[in-house]
Amino acid sequence: MIDDSARSPGVSGAPACRVLVVDDDQILLRAFERTFRKDYDIRCAGSGSEALQLLAGHEVDVLVTDFSMPVMSGIDLLQAVVARHPSVARLMLTAYADLPEVVALKAQGLVSAVLMKPWSRDEVAAAITQALHLAAMRRAVTDMRGHVTPTGRGQPR
Repeated sequence: MIDDSARSPGVSGAPACRVLVVDDDQILLRAFERTFRKDYDIRCAGSGSEALQLLAGHEVDVLVTDFSMPVMSGIDLLQAVVARHPSVARLMLTAYADLPEVVALKAQGLVSAVLMKPWSRDEVAAAITQALHLAAMRRAVTDMRGHVTPTGRGQPR
């Protein structure tokens, strides 16, 4: 079941949560879009460079990327997204969850979760909700840091 806090439909009734899914497998992209189009605003990219172009022109809340892609790997994409779009929540989708590089992604803070292929609808929805909550907490901490002076007191009014 999808947590409605990740949806909050806008005025038009369209889901507000914007998810960018990146995978070189077009069948997986279509399946993901069909499965989640009623729950999220889904955008798809077939490569890391296409994803970066979409991110440059569109607001995205959550990035879900494959690990193994030609030209730009999922890890390379995640590093670029962290540098250019740090507020975007990030998830990894892979068939290789036991590889040391994949295991290290979460410890390095590049992703909030690693999801296994084949994926389940409920697992992906729960991970998106969790990623959104973590991203919101990070933004709140960043905002609070901006309101605290070096003396530890709030900024004067």
